[in-house]
Amino acid sequence: MPIFLTESTNNTMKMSYSEKYLLFCHFYALPYSLIPFIIDIMTMIKTIDAKGLSCPLPLLKAKQGLYQIKTGERLCVLSTDAGSVRDFHAFIDFSVHHMIEFTEVDDHYCYVIEKG
Repeated sequence: MPIFLTESTNNTMKMSYSEKYLLFCHFYALPYSLIPFIIDIMTMIKTIDAKGLSCPLPLLKAKQGLYQIKTGERLCVLSTDAGSVRDFHAFIDFSVHHMIEFTEVDDHYCYVIEKG
C-alpha cells in the first residue's frame, strides 16, 4: 500500500489518513486489512492495547480507560480475545456508554466506545 503525504494550508507536510492507518497497524502489529475499517484511530482520546490479554482483562482495562476520559470522548480498545466480544457488548447494553464502532478482522477486535 502506498503512503501518501498531503500538504497542509501552512505548507508543512502532515500525514494523510492512509499513512496514519498504515503506521498504526504496523505499530500495533495488526493486519493491514483492518485499515479500511478503523475509524480515525489517531483522533481517539485514548487507545488501549489489550492484545494478548484474556478475559476479563480487556474489559477491565476499558473500564479504567473510560474512567480517565470525559463524557462524550471516545476510547479505542484493541483486543485479540474472542471472549471480549461477548463481554463488551454485554457491558454496553447495561451501561450509559455507546459502542460507536466494532470491527473484527483476522481474530483482532477493535472497539470504539463513547463515554456516556
